Amino acid sequence: MSETAARTLAEHVGLAAAVLDADGRIAFANAAFEERFPASEGATVEATLADATNETAGVDRVTDAITRVVEDDAVDEADAELTVTTDTPRVYHFRVVAVDGEDAAAVLEACNVTERLESTPRVGTILGRIAESFYAVDDEWRVTYWNDKMADRTGVPADEIIGEVAWDVFADLEGSELQARYEAAMASGESTTFRTYLPEPFDYWVEARVYPDENGMSVFSQDVTEEVERERELERYETIVENANDAVMIKDCEGRYRLANDAVAEYTGRDTEAILGRTDEELFGAEVGERIRERERTALEEERRITYEERVPTDDGQVVFETTRIPFYEGGELAGTIGICRDVTEQVAYESRLEARSEQLELLNRILRHDIRNDMTVVLAVLDLLSEHVADEEGADLVEEVGERAQHVVDLTATLRDLMTVVLDETEHLQPVPIAGVLEDELADVDAAFPRAITRIEGDLPDGAVRANEMLHSVFRNLLKNAVQHNDQDLPEVVVSATATDDAVTVRVADNGPGIPDDRKRKVFGRDEKGLESSGTGVGLFLVDRLVDEFEGSVRVEDNDPSGAVFVVELPRWRPDTGFDAP
Repeated sequence: MSETAARTLAEHVGLAAAVLDADGRIAFANAAFEERFPASEGATVEATLADATNETAGVDRVTDAITRVVEDDAVDEADAELTVTTDTPRVYHFRVVAVDGEDAAAVLEACNVTERLESTPRVGTILGRIAESFYAVDDEWRVTYWNDKMADRTGVPADEIIGEVAWDVFADLEGSELQARYEAAMASGESTTFRTYLPEPFDYWVEARVYPDENGMSVFSQDVTEEVERERELERYETIVENANDAVMIKDCEGRYRLANDAVAEYTGRDTEAILGRTDEELFGAEVGERIRERERTALEEERRITYEERVPTDDGQVVFETTRIPFYEGGELAGTIGICRDVTEQVAYESRLEARSEQLELLNRILRHDIRNDMTVVLAVLDLLSEHVADEEGADLVEEVGERAQHVVDLTATLRDLMTVVLDETEHLQPVPIAGVLEDELADVDAAFPRAITRIEGDLPDGAVRANEMLHSVFRNLLKNAVQHNDQDLPEVVVSATATDDAVTVRVADNGPGIPDDRKRKVFGRDEKGLESSGTGVGLFLVDRLVDEFEGSVRVEDNDPSGAVFVVELPRWRPDTGFDAP
């Protein structure tokens, strides 16, 4: 359209019209335009639409349409609507059409849609093409207008609903909040905007802008289901953030706080209002602030999530955070970082104590394994030599007693060494261990250590392996020694037997000692059940229980016949098809 044609159209068209320049300002307005908008009279030329209509609320929708047509060559026309507040609110539909001219860029047409001038074909065309769903009813709720968007959304074409009572066509909406709000607006004559949920069979949210007058009511209706769901999801997230124990924050790309929950305020000792808009340098000082900022830069520059440990001074001392920084985007552009800081101060302190304790245990373990054990080996060797030079019986008894005590120390260091291996988690991964070889080795050692005891294997030991590791030797070493050391018979006897199924191997270590009462059968595996001053180690059975549990097996005590106790150990078999070699 040429500039001349635009002015001619603006002068003679029945609608209120104006010609806009390249800046979107009014270059010319016809008489109908000035009559519709008295605020523009005498001050129309070079006025903006906001100046001309004397409106601010909602005018952005129209100015956005003007901008699209004026600035985008690909857009020839656009539509928008605006409520103009005069004595009675009026709803105008604006249509912007591109113009080809030096001083003109577009024609702006304004149509008062509240009057529902269906007799004017131009109005019907405009209302049919607007982006929102629009309809009108008279004061008896008969539909007088129904645009294409309403037909598409409801599946009811205009020719089937015009002249019909709205509540007869949509009987499912009778008694709904929508009907109640419409009737209230009609009764009061006041414009209103509200959102409501339409129940089945509609099942969506609408935003209705209602403009009643003496003849009925006009409604702009928009499906806002997605927006409502986003808002509800945002509310849920905000509730989670505000009630989270973790400090949660959002910062822009310059490191300034845009959001901080109550936990951030608590940790910093400042109100949320004193945090927003500030940087960590301003809150914590240059050194700490720059350290935090460097981490944020990493997340921003590499556009990835990072997690690290961060120490931040507070008014009460220092807090250790496990911090995660995540870049976030707005409109497809990198906008800043989301930070989640979990207070791990107590956890870090606990881990430090554990580390110190582990170091102390490792030192003690080295002393037990090397220094004490080596020294006691020398003591035993010297006692053997000394026994050859002691002639009287009393002296020989003393040498023998010292030797027994020394051997007890050696046994004790071996048990404690095994226990610390478990405590320090230095055991190997579970693997196949031949059960027969372990039992034969440990029986041979007990025979050598206790020559006055009888030890034997009853029946054949099963072939194959169980799921265990090198600490399986410690299990049976402690059970066999326990059977001898706590035996009250002049001639201790220990019998070992084993059976196997497809899934497990069961080993029974039976003795002829005093037995164990029922009320102590479980307690004997307690760490403090036996004192270190006794002939046993006091922790041997506790160690047995711990190790068997690690092997995913079980251990229990039964009565022997006619006397004594039977320790029953069940261990899972290792089968090649499992490929089992896990921690």
